[in-house]
Amino acid sequence: MYTPNHERRTNEPGQTNGPENERVPKRAASSAPPTDARTKPAATNLGEIAGRLERGSGLLVGVDFDGTLAPIAPDPDDPHITPANAVALARLAASVDTVVAVVSGREIADLRPRAEVAGAVYAGNHGLELARGPDSVIHPAARRYRPALDHAVDLVGQTLGDVPGCLIEDKTLSLTVHYRQVPPALQRGVVERIDALAPRLDDGLCLVSGRKSVEIRPDIDWDKGQALQWLRTTLPDGYRAVYLGDDTTDEDVFRTLRAGDVGVHVGRRDTAARYRLRYQRGVAPFLDWLGRRVTTGV
Repeated sequence: MYTPNHERRTNEPGQTNGPENERVPKRAASSAPPTDARTKPAATNLGEIAGRLERGSGLLVGVDFDGTLAPIAPDPDDPHITPANAVALARLAASVDTVVAVVSGREIADLRPRAEVAGAVYAGNHGLELARGPDSVIHPAARRYRPALDHAVDLVGQTLGDVPGCLIEDKTLSLTVHYRQVPPALQRGVVERIDALAPRLDDGLCLVSGRKSVEIRPDIDWDKGQALQWLRTTLPDGYRAVYLGDDTTDEDVFRTLRAGDVGVHVGRRDTAARYRLRYQRGVAPFLDWLGRRVTTGV
């Protein structure tokens, strides 16, 4: 499905290791990264990054959406890719032997119009669904959790419906509870109420913390990192990967990167990424540099 030119094909996502390999259900998951004092500023180490990538046969560029391609906003309906990031990604996507993947916790139906990049692959719901052009695929184990998610919607609504600013987003394959707009004095209580719901969730669902949000999703052994690695198996051998992300869920990608790949954390917290951009506004200059490097070698 994601096979430009002569690239090889592989199984559907989740089938390489078996979709039924599930973690312990209902346990609040943590993607907290280890402290890594060796993380380097990306902007002042472009020569080193270029050296890591130049030995690859092609390039897979993965980019998170909220907080990376678009600034974080109080209302999750507001973010759209910035014009500068859109131009830089379009240039990369049009380059020979380069594949661009926009990776997000949003569902693809919501993500695509916010980050419209011709020729890009979209990975939504943390990789549970993938799409390129008119083709799409959903993790084979994900669909069967919809009844459990319907029950979760009811439970969350009953538990948090009286909290001002609390938003419940139904993403078809998962749910997200956003509490960024909740008054600061009440935010801890939102998290505690959600944690208290865990024993009442149907089997096979788990809680995953994000930035001012908590996800309720299928407890499937699949995440952004595994989705990007699955996509990589559809490409020729020797492709190097660059991944940029700001969220705790992006640590799942950073931990899967191989020697010669480049992980760039956007923000200031601890990370497993080798490189860092301290602010979201630094993403566009980095992607612009990467695009020029790919197309002109400069």
